[in-house]
Amino acid sequence: MSTFELILSILALVVIGFLINSVRKRKQNATKVPGPKPAEKSKTTEQIVIEKIEESFPEAEPEDVRHTIVVALAVDGKPDDYDAPPTDTDNWPELLSLSYFIFDKEGYLIKDKDLIFKNSTPPPENTLEEYCISMDHLQEMAIPPNQALREFIKDAQGCKKLVAHNASYVNNVLHSNFLRNKEKYPFSRTKKVCTMKKTRQFLMIPSYYSDDYKYPKLEELAAACFSSGKDPEGFEINIAKSSYWKARATAKCFWFLHDIGEL
Repeated sequence: MSTFELILSILALVVIGFLINSVRKRKQNATKVPGPKPAEKSKTTEQIVIEKIEESFPEAEPEDVRHTIVVALAVDGKPDDYDAPPTDTDNWPELLSLSYFIFDKEGYLIKDKDLIFKNSTPPPENTLEEYCISMDHLQEMAIPPNQALREFIKDAQGCKKLVAHNASYVNNVLHSNFLRNKEKYPFSRTKKVCTMKKTRQFLMIPSYYSDDYKYPKLEELAAACFSSGKDPEGFEINIAKSSYWKARATAKCFWFLHDIGEL
């Protein structure tokens, strides 16, 4: 065999070896055919409702006029008599926090705020926990009642409608706290809309105490608004609910019901 033939044989062997190795590597690195994807877990009613409540509101333009204020409260204690007038200030509890969302006539958000009250007597820790207020947050953010109420008055100026879940209770607590702190109550003649009393026919939850439907809890109303097909009776959301969260949920329900012609 000549030198030239020997070189050709060696080159042929090198090429064959290279091709064999390439085939082996391709087999080793071959992409496995993916199997069927596991079915995504469907969201629970609680997840659906919470996501809807936490969605952002459309924001108003600077020139938009204030029209509707949605309010929720946290209080230190309960009234002895729920039918007592707000002038009976000893009956109605002190405010711990006052949360509100202010909208123009079309439902565009102008302002939202959460006011924490610095009362003369500190509330019990279990009361703070109930309303998702930490002691550190209370000490850092709380302001004197008169200052908080005046800030509320300034923000709410021009609002023609007050919305709340159990509006008569919210109105009495607010009014009594204004009287207690010798401030003029700004909502005496303002139209009140109660998302609790106005939605009995919408939910139609049977009452165990009368032939009429019962007043829905805020969470039941939220389930009826945002989780179609779910029976709202007894529905609960297992998270700590601050007055700010409740005001936001009330606002979401109110505008949903407003848009479909129920309020």
